Amino acid sequence: MVLDPDGKAKDVQFFDKKAFPQPEGITFSPDGALYIATEAKKNDNGMLFKLNISDLK
Repeated sequence: MVLDPDGKAKDVQFFDKKAFPQPEGITFSPDGALYIATEAKKNDNGMLFKLNISDLK
């Protein structure tokens, strides 16, 4: 979600559920990279993704 300086929503982006199954946590690094952690499933490991904001445009 993109917010304006007053905290009002300007835009919402949804992730593909197949690419990011069961996302459980997100954070930003000081350099602006977005990290997304997914939950592990019964027969699969959880995953950690690093995305650069410039890659999302």
